[in-house]
Amino acid sequence: MKDKEEKKEDKQKKKGFFRSLYVTLLSGDWIIRLKLHRAMPHIIVTFSLCLLSMYLSFKVEESLLTLRNNEKELETLKIRKAQYESDLTSIYRISTVEKLLKDMGSDLKAPEEPCTVIDSVIEQD
Repeated sequence: MKDKEEKKEDKQKKKGFFRSLYVTLLSGDWIIRLKLHRAMPHIIVTFSLCLLSMYLSFKVEESLLTLRNNEKELETLKIRKAQYESDLTSIYRISTVEKLLKDMGSDLKAPEEPCTVIDSVIEQD
């Protein structure tokens, strides 16, 4: 009987201890008991600096990830540009242009003689 009663009392003491600890933590009495109220501005500044450091490191990681994604996109765009340039240079050949014109039913052909440059004299006042 005594063992049961003692166990019951121990459980109640533990519950009471945790309950009073919870109330003390929420009310802020522990700050005054430990005499931390004098150093509170320093604690707040330190905590704020830690939060700022974490936030900035998160932003740096985010910008590095964006940079990597942009580099990958740039590589794909460089490849696409090279392919377009290759396609366009093949189209601009005289033989290709003549073939396209012939397929469209046009009688136009490339000039047989080089173009002549007309010199014009501009009179200056």
